[in-house]
Amino acid sequence: MIRAKATKTVFGLIVALIFALTVGTIYAQDQAIRMDDLEKLSQEALANAEGTQKLVEGVIRKMEQEMPPDASNLLKGEVEGAKMWFKKGNELLAQCKKQVDEKKFSKDLVLDLNQAWQWFIKAGSEITRASMME
Repeated sequence: MIRAKATKTVFGLIVALIFALTVGTIYAQDQAIRMDDLEKLSQEALANAEGTQKLVEGVIRKMEQEMPPDASNLLKGEVEGAKMWFKKGNELLAQCKKQVDEKKFSKDLVLDLNQAWQWFIKAGSEITRASMME
């Protein structure tokens, strides 16, 4: 009797696991962006870039306000480096937004949006290092 109950339990767990894996796989496939859907890829890259841009911009502003007048050259260099990468990201993002607004989706647009995002990440790395100094 106990063995039959254990067998039913194991069988039930196996069925539940198979069901969960099947549903999970279907859901993941539904959520995945097809690599040839340039509009969705562009929208995702734009969201990544804009979100990171806002975050980094706030940290740069805060760091500039809190930086002491007698800050070391190293600290000043980190802040300037962050601002340089941030500016590059902003310029590229502005160009990309025009293309997105005009619905001119292309592989190059996706690459440029991701490049802008990477520059915002570089700016974020530098400003984070700067915020840990002194």
